[in-house]
This record gives sequence, structure tokens and C-alpha cells, in this order.
Amino acid sequence: MRKEGQIRLRPTRSARAAFLAAALVFVIVLDFLVVISFLGQKLWRDERLFHDLWFSAPALVWLGMLVIALFYLIRATTQSVLVDSRGIRVRGLLRWPRRIDWEDVSAVWAFTDIVRRAPAEAVDGAPDAHDAVIVMATGIRRIANISGRLYGGANQEQMLDAAAAAQVRVERVEQITSAELHRMLPGSLKIVDRFPNVLLGMAALFYVAHNVLTFVIWGL
Repeated sequence: MRKEGQIRLRPTRSARAAFLAAALVFVIVLDFLVVISFLGQKLWRDERLFHDLWFSAPALVWLGMLVIALFYLIRATTQSVLVDSRGIRVRGLLRWPRRIDWEDVSAVWAFTDIVRRAPAEAVDGAPDAHDAVIVMATGIRRIANISGRLYGGANQEQMLDAAAAAQVRVERVEQITSAELHRMLPGSLKIVDRFPNVLLGMAALFYVAHNVLTFVIWGL
């Protein structure tokens, strides 16, 4: 139950829908050969399925991808940030809750544009939103990232207003590269933000390998 004077920041409805669409693409569209082979040959009737490890490998990998996609979908879309006069609390399903008092917040940084050498994001940000509003604790620990893609501009401004009201330093940066941001605020970016192209390449290799494995074991 929300207390009086408490602000709850939650992902926007459009962001939740976009994350759901992205999960469907990663689990179904990019693994079309696996789905076609399984359905086309009615392999759920095959006695070897889930009894023979080699024969079941394509299905087991696909189920693993499904679990991972559901994990991150639930984790991202159920996250909420509670802000009050005392501090900030981050909570959600499949994540450890975190709380920090305003006196332990070193600064709140608003980055209008973080330049990444990567293709377009799976979820686009709102045009009036900052790329990221990052809450940093004393030291190099990141407490929360109020992403424009996930929360939208209105939620970000509420966070910035609350920080200013609590007399916490608010820094606004128009444009910065991910490498410059990592040097300036170590710990503020996750590995997916620092090396998006490497992770994208690894994902592409994985999908190719999975589809080849499916063709070798199941055929078409």
C-alpha cells in the first residue's frame, strides 16, 4: 500500500507491450526453424522426445530460451521505484529489493542521449524522455536506472524533482558516449550497455548454431 507523499514509478504500458513483443520475437521468430520442425513433424508424439538427450537437444535449448525470456520479461516489467521524503526503494518480481536513504545518494544523473555503437534498441524511448536517469550511491554503486525506454519522461521528471526537493545533487548531461560514461561513473552501466555489439554478435551466433543443430537432428 502506498503511503501518503510517496511516488511510485512504474514502466509505461507501451514499454511493457514492447518488451512482450521483443520476447516473442526472440523466442519464436528468430527460432522459426525449430518451431516449424517441431510442429510440422508433430514431434510431441515421438517417444524419443525428453527421453533421448541428443534427440531432445533442440527442444531443451528452446525451453531454456523461453525460461530466460520470461525471467527478464517479468523482471523488467514488474519493477517499480518508490520515492518518498526519506529515500528510494526499488522492488519487483524476481529481484532483490533495494533501499537507500537520500543522505546516502551521491547524485542523480540525467543523460539526454547516451551514444552507443549499436543498432536500434528493441524498445524505443519516448521523444521527451532522457535516455537514462541514474541514481548513484556514495562510491560507485548504482541504485536505479530510470530508463526513458521503460519509464518515459514523466516518471523521470518526478524522480529529478524528488531528488532536488531532498537537496540531492542533480546533474544533467546532454550527450555522452557509453565509454565516457563508464569512465566518469564506474558501475553506472551494465555490460549489455557497454558492449552491445559483442552481445548482439554472440546472440546471432547462438541462433545460427541452434537452427543448424535443429536441422541436423530433426531435419525439416
